[in-house]
Amino acid sequence: LDSTTGSGMWCLQKLSGFLCLLWAGMSLGIIHDAAVKFSTPDVPRVQLLRVGMHLFRSYRKVETAAVLLLGVLELRRCGKRSKVNRALVGALLLSTFSSHIFPMPELLAGGDYIIEQETMHQPVDPGRVRWLPFAHKVISVTEVLKIILLVSASATVFRTSSRNSEAVPKVRRA
Repeated sequence: LDSTTGSGMWCLQKLSGFLCLLWAGMSLGIIHDAAVKFSTPDVPRVQLLRVGMHLFRSYRKVETAAVLLLGVLELRRCGKRSKVNRALVGALLLSTFSSHIFPMPELLAGGDYIIEQETMHQPVDPGRVRWLPFAHKVISVTEVLKIILLVSASATVFRTSSRNSEAVPKVRRA
């Protein structure tokens, strides 16, 4: 895509909007999975934790790729003296912070520790997992906020690109 033309920029904006909605939908799915997983009867907790740890580590990689891709798209768009999509930038910063600084690293480390202890039939030291309840609350809030920011960012992109749709060349049918 040639982002120097009106149609190229329009396509990049639409791609950015669709990626925001896709990411918001994936985040909703992860939230739903996390809530439902632990209500599954007859599945040992340690197995559920292993699945959860694998899912969250995989999703963290996907989110990191989404942050990079959407960040590049936003930088390309803003290079044309456009206003910054604040909701998108907020979602990118929030995701980066929560995935790599706090609370996700704490949740992953705590989950790994609990799995290790329960697998060896050893008690869990409360001091080693004291941050987990707080980290769970923080991740709940940040995920909901991130979804709201992504949907808002997408709405901004689609609103802006529809206002600028006259820049898109019309295709004439023969």
